[in-house]
Amino acid sequence: MVAPTPEQIQYMLDHIDESLVASIHISSGICVGVTFFSLVLRVISRRYISAAFAKDDYSILVGFAFYVAYITGLGFSTRYGQGRHVLLVTNVKAFAINNIINMSLYVAGMVCVKCSILMLYDRIFRVPAFRKALIALAAFIAAWALTAFFASIFNCYPISSAWDPTIRGRCIDYGKVTLVIGILNVLVDFTMLVYPIPMVWNLNMSTRRKFLLSLTFAAGCCACVISIARLFYARRVASTYDPSWDNVYGGILSGLEIATGIIACSIITYRPLVEKVFGKGNTTRGASAKGSRSSLSANRQGWNKITVQQDVELVSHHDT
Repeated sequence: MVAPTPEQIQYMLDHIDESLVASIHISSGICVGVTFFSLVLRVISRRYISAAFAKDDYSILVGFAFYVAYITGLGFSTRYGQGRHVLLVTNVKAFAINNIINMSLYVAGMVCVKCSILMLYDRIFRVPAFRKALIALAAFIAAWALTAFFASIFNCYPISSAWDPTIRGRCIDYGKVTLVIGILNVLVDFTMLVYPIPMVWNLNMSTRRKFLLSLTFAAGCCACVISIARLFYARRVASTYDPSWDNVYGGILSGLEIATGIIACSIITYRPLVEKVFGKGNTTRGASAKGSRSSLSANRQGWNKITVQQDVELVSHHDT
């Protein structure tokens, strides 16, 4: 945060009644509700095929828990002035500590979502070489998470100098660090999007089905768009004179980024549910390989023909 000029102070005084508090609560409530609903559909879809929870399911649930904690913290910060101009911040120390904790929750939530996606890829494409590539990407994500975590906590040393001007300390250019971390996050997201595409196009299925399956995996593009939009606000983290106002949209987008990641990861698992609702396909766990392969060529029409996890597993096992 930089010290405001007299003109900037006057501007805040002239707009002292402005508030983004309602925007924080409304957007948070909608996003949590939609994300929770997407997870409910995921659980129902798993139950329809009598499938036990896998590691990717547990990881996404932990990610949702961190997401809810993040949203709770974002809403709680309005008690200290978040969503209002900085002149109205009531407790600078509590405000700063709350932001540090929230940034850590954001990182934890993003790591869980990304790991869930990698675990899902590993469960679907059981190829040793591809698993090594997934492990390499997971290691990079771990390094990214540790960098983001420690940078958010120790951007000033001692930490208390971030909110107490009487304590002399040294601070990094957190705005630039946040921007670099955000760019790496976008690159990781795009890498995760294209990772399974070569595997899909090597499967023994029609070009149409390969294309539809690729589109299903590409649902994560929405999260990438949110990540890119968040970069524009990341640049202003340390350069703004009014952080309680200017950083609100960045905070909302951070939560939306986790939410879209959870939703995109869950969509891949919905086919059994869609087939159950529309009365098409064979999704029983004990279906024979012959009946399963027949179901891959049946029902050419309708949204449920987008090939997802179950089809990839069946075709992969058949090829091997």
